[in-house]
Amino acid sequence: MDWIDTNSLISICTFAIGLTQFLFWRYIAKQKSYETEKGKNLATKEDIGEITKEIESVKNTFTIETEKLKAKLTLFTNVQYGIISEERNAIIEFVKSLYNLESSIFKTPTKITDNKAIEREMENMDNAHYALKCAQALFNLYIEDDELKIEAINLIKYTVNQIYILQKAYGEIMIKNIEIELRRKEVYENTTAKRDIMKKVFQERQEIYTNAREKTTNLYSSYIKDRAIFENKCRTRIYKLLEPEH
Repeated sequence: MDWIDTNSLISICTFAIGLTQFLFWRYIAKQKSYETEKGKNLATKEDIGEITKEIESVKNTFTIETEKLKAKLTLFTNVQYGIISEERNAIIEFVKSLYNLESSIFKTPTKITDNKAIEREMENMDNAHYALKCAQALFNLYIEDDELKIEAINLIKYTVNQIYILQKAYGEIMIKNIEIELRRKEVYENTTAKRDIMKKVFQERQEIYTNAREKTTNLYSSYIKDRAIFENKCRTRIYKLLEPEH
């Protein structure tokens, strides 16, 4: 009885020890598995963190480079639009100056008997011609169309010829005006003779002016046709500048 109880006790103890060891190692195994999984999770989180940092770094770099590119494109676009605007303004300013000179050429002096009035008209023509030459300088700077440039030069030649004709005539008229003033002061025994001489000078003065106007009018008939063609080409070019590709 005592031996059986002892064996039973040993068996029970052995079983208890074995069970304890089993539970202990099972616990240890679970703990290792947990720690391993925890380590994996921690490692995964760290990896994700590093990857996120890399992504953010690349993203920031990309954003910075994109902003730089956008700034360059904006600058380029502004410069391009600025040039287009200047080209458009150059065309408009040239045509305006052309009309202004044309107006001064065909404006009849207040009095062809008044040398000061004639001098003012001559000065106005000179100023208008100078303004047109300045406008032409900008026109040539911005316009790349050689054909359009040549047509602009031809129109200027017309106006220069007209100015030459008129100013030459005005100079002769001014001389006649001086002659008339001098003859008025002269004393003649025969008033009829004085009247005839004065009438002749008046007629000569009027003929000078009439002939000059006829010449400029003849030039104007050709000039106005060429100007209309030039204006149409300028209008087409301005509209082309406004197209999207520009």
